[in-house]
Amino acid sequence: YTGPVDDNGNSVYPGKALGSETQWARYYIPYSGNNMGPSKLVGVAGDHMNYLFYEQDPGRTIPDVRDYQYQPRTDGVFPEFHWIDFDINDFYSGKGDLMKSITDAEDPNLTQFLKDRGGKLIIYHGWSDTLIVAEDTLDYFNDMVNITFSGSIAAANENAQLFLAPGMGHCAGGPGPNAWDKLAPLVDWVENDVAPSSIIATHSSNGSVDNERPICAYPQQATYTGPTSGQNNPENWIAENFSCQ
Repeated sequence: YTGPVDDNGNSVYPGKALGSETQWARYYIPYSGNNMGPSKLVGVAGDHMNYLFYEQDPGRTIPDVRDYQYQPRTDGVFPEFHWIDFDINDFYSGKGDLMKSITDAEDPNLTQFLKDRGGKLIIYHGWSDTLIVAEDTLDYFNDMVNITFSGSIAAANENAQLFLAPGMGHCAGGPGPNAWDKLAPLVDWVENDVAPSSIIATHSSNGSVDNERPICAYPQQATYTGPTSGQNNPENWIAENFSCQ
């Protein structure tokens, strides 16, 4: 849950969130059920360090990224590089700075869009997302508030809103309310100047809604205000029993 760090204790990426564990085996953990090839390894991560991190590619992908004992060829015209040999200390060494400048979208200065042009921005993220952790998005939003709006969350919320959905997975899914019209609140804000202070999200099982609550604009969060001691009763999981505080 703490995330990877280099030998100097520098954080490379936030750890996975509580509530995201159900997807770990599918995405990250090699076991017999996925033929020792979790989807993120065989899908996108197996050759990331070969071609998308270093300014100079260290070598082509090995024949089978699931072969953890494979000894890559390091000579010849087409040397190989095994992802398992990646040195995490390279993250802050400068060796990946060129590629990060191309692929990373992390500039928090949105002055031209949000202030100069009066643009509107809605960001949402599920707290149970195990692929891209919500903490990183929250850090970016706070950086944007500090750089673009001199640290004023009230000023930022005139043009930008962040919605963090408990129990929601990667873009959708998960045990918490995760379904709502993603476009309508933005259209209403742009065309009618109605900022979305909250969004009503639902969760369904077998085609029927069984959980509903507001997703509140950060920094507020939904608080149960329904019948006393009834927060664990699914019959009370309706939007009217929650308020943004």
